[in-house]
Amino acid sequence: MKIKKKLNTWQKAIIIVIGIIFVFLLWWLLSVSLKTSLFPNPFVTFGVLGDLITKGPTWSAIGGTLYRLIVSFVLSFLAALIIGVFSGLFPVVKTFLKPIIIVLRTIPTAALIFVLIVLLRPKMSLFIIDFLLMFPILYEAVVAGTENIDTSVIDALRLETEKSNPIAITKIIVPMAWPYVILGIVQALGLG
Repeated sequence: MKIKKKLNTWQKAIIIVIGIIFVFLLWWLLSVSLKTSLFPNPFVTFGVLGDLITKGPTWSAIGGTLYRLIVSFVLSFLAALIIGVFSGLFPVVKTFLKPIIIVLRTIPTAALIFVLIVLLRPKMSLFIIDFLLMFPILYEAVVAGTENIDTSVIDALRLETEKSNPIAITKIIVPMAWPYVILGIVQALGLG
């Protein structure tokens, strides 16, 4: 039987640095071989990035993007947490919401962007798009976390109080579902 050798911290760091150097080398080789302005080399790209960072509109755009992301995330997280816990605890709610979640997950983002920009103000549509992209992911993470709580905990909870008791939800159910919720948060923020 073969025993896998674990890498220490320095070995991991060196391998990561070598991987980053490889990516930049590959990028440079592709830009040299393609010879097109659509695929500039890393030196040109970082030079332009340096110029953009020194200008105010860049920071304003980054700040606006982060603001929209945070507001949309907080709203979608709160909605997903509340609705997801009840869906995880009560199969009737989950079954009722299933078609809505499926529709939200299958809507093409590009089409949604065009429709919302035409119907609403462009700035408002960005909040809605982020919400609609992040909500299904967060909802399903909360539902999965709630459904995967050990049945003995749920049985003990039924003996003590109702499983829909706000104290039971905040003190027991949400903390036990938290690993799934964290995974959903990472996925939703990446997509948002």
